[in-house]
Amino acid sequence: MDHLPMPTAEDYHAILAGLGVRLTKDLGQHLLLNEQVRDIVVEGGALKSSDCVIEIGPGTGVLTAALVAQSQNVHVIEQDPRFAEYIRTTFPMVTVHEGDALRILPDLVPTLGAYKVVANLPYQITTPLFRLLLEGKVTAPQQVSLLIQKEVAERVAAAPRNRHRGYLSVILQRDWVCEIAAQVPPGAFFPPPKVDSAVLVLTPHTDASELLRGAKVQRWLRSMFLQPRKQLKNVLAGQLHCEPEVIAEYLKEAGADVQTRAFELTEAQIISLAISCHVMER
Repeated sequence: MDHLPMPTAEDYHAILAGLGVRLTKDLGQHLLLNEQVRDIVVEGGALKSSDCVIEIGPGTGVLTAALVAQSQNVHVIEQDPRFAEYIRTTFPMVTVHEGDALRILPDLVPTLGAYKVVANLPYQITTPLFRLLLEGKVTAPQQVSLLIQKEVAERVAAAPRNRHRGYLSVILQRDWVCEIAAQVPPGAFFPPPKVDSAVLVLTPHTDASELLRGAKVQRWLRSMFLQPRKQLKNVLAGQLHCEPEVIAEYLKEAGADVQTRAFELTEAQIISLAISCHVMER
């Protein structure tokens, strides 16, 4: 990637003072200081010049500058009108959508065709954005590269038997290869957050399963992970009003240990169990 200068903390102080903006940690507003991290986020988008890319929460445009160097069709969604106007002025080639991304995306995405998402996400929007994508309220992007809380990234990318694994892991990994491209310390941001961050890259599976879809099976999946440390035979027996021994047999048929917990199951084992529990057809 061509060298693009990065703002320093002093630069941010001056820009924010000029805009009359005071960053709010409650809203997860942390501006990027680290050039290497910026480049990893942009590279995760695997952009071509013809790609349409959406950035959410551009702030002062550190990622935006790198995106316009890669793509001729950049859209940004910014809730703060002062930042939105700053982006319009600084990057006239960018299409700015002002408002709440969760409200804008369902109307915007159908007008764009194929698109990618690359962003340093405001922390409070991370999980709602995943829900928006996985619940089918918008057409899924071709590629996603996000700078988010490390805890959330670990949960999304967690493999079977990893204690971070949960409902979000299973549903996203059904459709995406989920990889952590980099871990990012608080000092890479202005102001520094209280938690570590990570670059999470999502690439669509070429052969995504058509199973584990639909409201019934997704409700069942959620219920599996409500008590993640409890043996699954006891969790499901209570929900399905049967004896734990019945679920134990289903687990054996799936090739899982009868004492297994939800986070230990592979996707194939979950599918087998879903069929046995009559929440999904073959």
